[in-house]
Amino acid sequence: MRRRVVITGMGVVAPNGIGKQAFWDALVRGKPAIREITQFDASSYPCRIAGEVCGFDPVDFMSAKTVRRTCRFIHLAVAAAHLAITDASLPQHRFENSRTGVIMGNSFGGLDALEEQFAIFHEKGLTRLSPFTTGMLSPHSAASQIAIDLRVRGPSVTLATGCPAGVSAIQVGMEKIARGSIDVALVGGSEAPITPGTVAAFAATRTLAKQNHDPSTACKPFDRNRSGFVLSEGAAVVVLEELSQAQSRSAPIYAEVLGCSVTNDAYSIFDIDPSGDGLYRAMKNALEASRLTTEEIDYISAHAASMVLTDKVESLAINRLLGKRAHTVPVSSIKSMIGQPMAATGILQVAACVLAFQDHVIPPTINYEHPDPECDLDCVPNKARKKTTETALINTHGYGGINAALVVRRIR
Repeated sequence: MRRRVVITGMGVVAPNGIGKQAFWDALVRGKPAIREITQFDASSYPCRIAGEVCGFDPVDFMSAKTVRRTCRFIHLAVAAAHLAITDASLPQHRFENSRTGVIMGNSFGGLDALEEQFAIFHEKGLTRLSPFTTGMLSPHSAASQIAIDLRVRGPSVTLATGCPAGVSAIQVGMEKIARGSIDVALVGGSEAPITPGTVAAFAATRTLAKQNHDPSTACKPFDRNRSGFVLSEGAAVVVLEELSQAQSRSAPIYAEVLGCSVTNDAYSIFDIDPSGDGLYRAMKNALEASRLTTEEIDYISAHAASMVLTDKVESLAINRLLGKRAHTVPVSSIKSMIGQPMAATGILQVAACVLAFQDHVIPPTINYEHPDPECDLDCVPNKARKKTTETALINTHGYGGINAALVVRRIR
């Protein structure tokens, strides 16, 4: 008998709010968080907008000394972890053994440090480089810093699978707890890609939104006039626990994690398989792992990032999965409000689904004005919808053709 795994805490640091309540309130109001880039001068860039986390001070969560020796994706991750364990009311002694782990997703590591230190190296030479550069660059540094700050002595794992990394991290944490190797996992994703070089690199792919004149409406998943995605930053961490342990300490239990699946299109590093077969298989396998049927899915949190082809392909895969129900099951994309925060996206979607269970509200897909006949879904246009949901399916997709799907359910 596999042990049941539940979510008992959430920490969110997102472009639309710091803390789960600020994040959720903004989603329900349909409040966009896409703005002109302020972290560097992007006036010469073809895309000059992003989802930045505003009003964030890492010293609120870390010592000033540690802040100086680390970089932004680590700061965001540590903040989210602290918020999550506070939300879960986890006592410190739970961490200081090998029964708690940290599993994080990240795509790039410390891009801000990379660009800054390489500039110093080229201008001033090797002797002027920071001795902490390698630690700032490493994608696993966020998981390590969380473990150091919280004295978590169990397994530390980092997954670098792009946008699906957060959902993949949940799969690893869930399986470790279900098998009995650990009892608690701090699972999350963190990304800080709003740097001159990274935005330029994504601009070169010609996949970024082109609507600089009106940032708040630039990200429009499923809309016929969508022109590309909006890069953003952020972090989120959830606390996974074995059910009976969570009950024994009277922890707040938000939802149960039922099943997850990761597949690959085996098609292209840069392009999605236009058939949608990879995402379809991920969703189908996640449902089978959860021992659920398509009839039991109440809501789908879509990957839909406002890209012309990927939104269409996801719609195709959902239609194939749900059949006749495809036009009646609500499907929405929170990226319409927060942009695309890469490895953090899956965990932020999980947080949104869990809060939707709690408040009986489905967050909207904003900026939906011109229906695309090739995205023929009930995408909860523009306004949040009052609806009681029990079970949600979460989709993510990334470069390299990686798909990850996750099923969560209100605890019974």
